[in-house]
Amino acid sequence: MSITYHHYILNAISEIHPGAGKDDFSPIDQLIQRNTLGIPHIQYSSMKGCIREYFEDNRHPHIEYIFGGKRPIREVMLELCESISNDAIKVPLVNEIKNILIDNSHKHNTYGKFDFDESILLSIPSRINNGIYCNIFCPLTLKIWSEKLLKAEHLIPGNQLNILKAIINELGKIQPAENEAISLSDVGVYTSIEMEVTVTEKKQIDSRLNDALIAFFGKYPVYLHDKDFLKLTDNFHLPVIMRNKVKPSGSVHDDSNVWSEQVLPRWTRFYTIVGIPNDTDKLISDTFLNNLDNKVIALGGNLSVGYGNIQVKEWQPTSIQSAN
Repeated sequence: MSITYHHYILNAISEIHPGAGKDDFSPIDQLIQRNTLGIPHIQYSSMKGCIREYFEDNRHPHIEYIFGGKRPIREVMLELCESISNDAIKVPLVNEIKNILIDNSHKHNTYGKFDFDESILLSIPSRINNGIYCNIFCPLTLKIWSEKLLKAEHLIPGNQLNILKAIINELGKIQPAENEAISLSDVGVYTSIEMEVTVTEKKQIDSRLNDALIAFFGKYPVYLHDKDFLKLTDNFHLPVIMRNKVKPSGSVHDDSNVWSEQVLPRWTRFYTIVGIPNDTDKLISDTFLNNLDNKVIALGGNLSVGYGNIQVKEWQPTSIQSAN
């Protein structure tokens, strides 16, 4: 099946908690989701679920086609019968199946036609000593992003693929040292407040890629050594919010019911892709794309262990100039 992939940059406009659930072996009660390397990410099921919730709230007419759902077994099997009813040998069998299923109301899970993927971390904001935050990332996060792209490069339009590869190649020439960092913007030398990482130099990549670099990694991109990045995003450095359980009457329980929740700060940026089959009705695909681009969605639909608001923006070379 032929598929076109659309690229999305997810920008947290509030603190977000892509929840991993309770961890009985951590001093933090509710941790965020991480990949096997320990880097924060948002699982594909979480992202698909919150997009679906957004579309359901806005009464999108093609929910089950896009995301999947439950249909009566009778309906599914009758469709199958119709598809083989022209085969004279199978007509008796088809008729028997129809008779058996005519009053059956059981449900059958169906898969959505659109392909959703995990959201991988592009950059995370870090406070610095002159009052301006920076968007930090590292060779490891760049490698994860590039591997994701190259797996589907045959499905990416040529103009997009050329820009993406150019960014990866340019950044691949830069190797930050441990305890040092490299600024890729006009911001000068500064030190991270969270730990002793100092920006010691500025580097300029190909000026034609500046807008794309900002679109993906943020306004003040800073390139860190892998060890420094992993330390700044570990459980000891990410923000933790303390919460109280509240009684229905509104009063707070005793101190034993205080619990902690890990969050990712505002302006954390992720990247994800959505695949749309090329044989999808144009009305369905256009409605989906127009209703998702530049919209704000609630992570977890604010009904599950995840919460926070994310702005979803489709990346295209022609839209780089307006990226924030």
